[in-house]
Amino acid sequence: MRKKIKILLVIVIIFLFLYCNNKTLNKTIVIENVTVFNGDTILNNINLEIKNGKFHFLDKKKKIDTDEHILINGSDITLIPPLVNSHVHVSLPKHLKEAQSFGIFNV
Repeated sequence: MRKKIKILLVIVIIFLFLYCNNKTLNKTIVIENVTVFNGDTILNNINLEIKNGKFHFLDKKKKIDTDEHILINGSDITLIPPLVNSHVHVSLPKHLKEAQSFGIFNV
C-alpha cells in the first residue's frame, strides 16, 4: 500500500513539474492502464486524459499521438480523489502516521 502511495506521489510531482514547464503546457497528459477510484466505483485498466486541467476517460481503441501527448504508464497504480479534512480519531501520534499511510494528509 505504501509503495502505491509513493508511486502516486511521484506521478503528482511529475505532473506538476511538467505543467510548470513551458514546453509542455500545450501537451495533453495521458495515463495509460491505470485504476481509478472515483469515490463510488473502481475503474480498472483505463486510459485517463488530462487536458486543459480537466480529466477525461479515453476509449482504449483510440490511438494516442505521442507527439501531442505525454504518456505515463499507470500499470499497478491507483488514482483516488484527495482525502482532505477526513474524519479520523487521533489519540496517539502513531494514529497520524496510520492516517497518512492511507492517503489522508489533512486532519
